[in-house]
Amino acid sequence: MMLRAAPLRLGRKSLLAQTRRCLSANLKAEIEAEISSNPIVIYSKSFCPFCTQTKAMFAALETQPAPLIHELDLLKDGAERQQVLQQISGQRTVPNIFIGGEHLGGNSDLCDLAQDGSLADMLDQAEVSYKH
Repeated sequence: MMLRAAPLRLGRKSLLAQTRRCLSANLKAEIEAEISSNPIVIYSKSFCPFCTQTKAMFAALETQPAPLIHELDLLKDGAERQQVLQQISGQRTVPNIFIGGEHLGGNSDLCDLAQDGSLADMLDQAEVSYKH
């Protein structure tokens, strides 16, 4: 007696959900690799005033290397990236800032760290040169 396996039948919704999970996992791995391999990463939106302030602060510091900046509103997969960033950092809002592979937070967190001197320590640990 020969047994045959029944053909795998996935509903359209199930297949779409599996595809999204796979793409999300790939995107998460890509984002995590960017965060770990770049000293400063900023996820931003081009119209956001808090993002503009964050980018201006790093520009004023003349950090070397310069931050890797992603304008989520200008990327085709920007909404998906923002969802993945929420999974990674617990933060949905922008700017979403990472220094030395560590999540810093948003613009108000950046300002607080700049004020108390902790930002300089983070930049030093990430081996980022900057204007004092």
